[in-house]
Amino acid sequence: MELLKQPQYRPIPLEQEVMVIYAGTQGFLDDVPVGRTQEFQAAFLNYVDTSAANLRSGLTEKKELTPELEGQLKSALNDFKSKVWKK
Repeated sequence: MELLKQPQYRPIPLEQEVMVIYAGTQGFLDDVPVGRTQEFQAAFLNYVDTSAANLRSGLTEKKELTPELEGQLKSALNDFKSKVWKK
């Protein structure tokens, strides 16, 4: 449920929603405490913008999660969790 919360009058772009919901439904947030879900989301989206911008632009252009983009998303999530995210 925490993943679906958005700031009032500032909805997040669709491509960011796709990435975050994918992370939640594919088990990438299973070890993240519920109270840190929003922190994880913000940090991951910042990571994508700085380290995997082609993923976000690909989702924006294609408007679908193709197998290629899904692979990039999984890779970005794994890299983020192993290199950036501190439990």
